[in-house]
Amino acid sequence: MDITELKDFFIKNWQLILSAVLFIVSFIVGLITRRKKGYTFSDILLGLISEQLPQWISAAEATGNGGEQKKVQVLNDALNYAARTLGRKLSEEETSIIIANASEQIEKILGTPQKKVAEEADVKSKKVSKYR
Repeated sequence: MDITELKDFFIKNWQLILSAVLFIVSFIVGLITRRKKGYTFSDILLGLISEQLPQWISAAEATGNGGEQKKVQVLNDALNYAARTLGRKLSEEETSIIIANASEQIEKILGTPQKKVAEEADVKSKKVSKYR
């Protein structure tokens, strides 16, 4: 095959060649930028903690302590659970991540309509019994 035949081949099949080159380039870019899918261990641990939060909140509510004391109790439960699950003491970074995530989850749980309706009903029943 000489140069003129090669030139003719490229001229006749330029679309096919361009498609192949673009496919190869996009494949290489896809390999380079591919992100690992799935969950990290910390995602799984935070998920396990969020599953336990309603139970810990109920236990804290039963103590009759003030709001901040109950939150601290729930956060301590979450930290102890994480340390037991990992089988070691938590680092400062792990502790702050768990506290931030658990605090956010606690606020979401306590902000649900069921909780607010139950609190309003409790307040109304206290007001009614107060006047009787």
